[in-house]
Amino acid sequence: MKYKAIIFDIDGTITTPVSSWRHIHEKLGKWDALACRYQELFLAGRISYRKFCELDAAHWKGLPEKDIEALFKDVPYARNAKDSIKKLKKIGLKLIAVSTGLQYLPRRLKKEL
Repeated sequence: MKYKAIIFDIDGTITTPVSSWRHIHEKLGKWDALACRYQELFLAGRISYRKFCELDAAHWKGLPEKDIEALFKDVPYARNAKDSIKKLKKIGLKLIAVSTGLQYLPRRLKKEL
């Protein structure tokens, strides 16, 4: 069987932060009990993804979007991720990246990879 495409998760697979949401909180020094709790509630299925996003993003209220996007400029790639992606592209596979994180990393990866 010949594969035509590969689907990757971005956070924790192509890049090292496991969560874009947590990355923002940590960079802003806001990974407090509430932000951590919201993530736990979401992962346990006790709140919806939409509710999680609303609660989590409330911590950044008033912060310009460009400042949030800037937090992702130096997010490192996982070991061998760039080389692996280049090799997969070279052999003609279609690559699909998915994420439950914010659009900043997918946008950056699309430009760089």
